[in-house]
Amino acid sequence: MVASMIRMLLRLCGPIRVSCAKAIRLAALLFAMIASMGSVEAAPLVSDFAFVMSGQWFLLPNGIGKDRQLQFRRFSVAMHKADFEDVRSGKSSQVQIIGQAGTFYNSMIYTCQGDRKKSDFLTLHFPADVAPASFAFDDWRPRLDVSILADRMSSNFVGEYNKGDIFVDASTVGAETFLGFANASALTLDFGDKHDRLNLFVADRFATMDLSSGTREMLPVALNIKPNALRSFSTREMVERCLQYKNSGRF
Repeated sequence: MVASMIRMLLRLCGPIRVSCAKAIRLAALLFAMIASMGSVEAAPLVSDFAFVMSGQWFLLPNGIGKDRQLQFRRFSVAMHKADFEDVRSGKSSQVQIIGQAGTFYNSMIYTCQGDRKKSDFLTLHFPADVAPASFAFDDWRPRLDVSILADRMSSNFVGEYNKGDIFVDASTVGAETFLGFANASALTLDFGDKHDRLNLFVADRFATMDLSSGTREMLPVALNIKPNALRSFSTREMVERCLQYKNSGRF
């Protein structure tokens, strides 16, 4: 295409090709830029990945956020969904983690509200390395229809999406369902008009991976914090600490 356009320019220039040289070079550069823009690969789809994490919730040194919020976090490793299913089904014993050792994604955040008038909420996150098919990663969708399968419990609700974060409010889904999400060993979120899917799995061990001790050991290095500054809790312990914080204002 670029070559044919240059030949056309040469025919139009006729005998005064020297005066057209600059225009030809600019045209070639323009078409090269257009071609390179068209060759940029789209981000892989979030539906094609699985995010696998231990059941521990971590409180970072700055875990008390704005407006008296406690934020408990779960950190995952990423796998191609097909590879994950092969290992889970026993078809393969080789665990293939995406990225270098020590690469973690903050896939779940439980925000405990110190103000009892406000509702706790979950943030279910996927990184900018992947994208939904239904809309741009950087979009803000204040009302997003979401279907969640948490183990064997299914729920449909209207949530919020913002730059890879899907927010689930306890007051929207009800306390029992909300805690069911926090306790689930598998969370599958379906959303968007092109049926995007976020796959989250919770297990202290997965095949040969010891996610529990591995995360505790490697997370301080990944976050550049002192190991004794990182505190971890089971879901039961986290809920108890959250209630204590609501009642007394102390953690």
